[in-house]
Amino acid sequence: MRINYRVHVADHGWMRKSSDGKVAGTTGENRRMEAITIRVRGEGVPQGLYVSYQVFARGLGWMDWVSDGAEAGTTGQDRPLEGIRVSLTGSVPPGFHVRYQVHVQDLGWTGWVSDGQTAGTPGENRRIEAIRIRMEPDL
Repeated sequence: MRINYRVHVADHGWMRKSSDGKVAGTTGENRRMEAITIRVRGEGVPQGLYVSYQVFARGLGWMDWVSDGAEAGTTGQDRPLEGIRVSLTGSVPPGFHVRYQVHVQDLGWTGWVSDGQTAGTPGENRRIEAIRIRMEPDL
């Protein structure tokens, strides 16, 4: 079971898929993330397990929650993402969590958050440039 994600970055478009804690997006290039898709895939995924996510886009605020590979954010509208929330929904295996962190303009990597908590700095005019997402059981 793995979590796969893909981001749309200004001047690069849709980037290659990343998974299981690897970086998606760019750091050190001053390029904004504008959209993201996230999916749970692979052997052992319980039927009915989904990943839901919500983004904060500059000028639009918190957008509607989407899930399982749907696009969150915008493309071609010059609206950087400033915040994101990610949550496992449906048939979540006991003790499993989704954890994520973002690379924010002028701040660098934030601490890891989990299960629907806010990552980033929504409303502070600081763009998200990259993200890492992983699923893991309780330690």
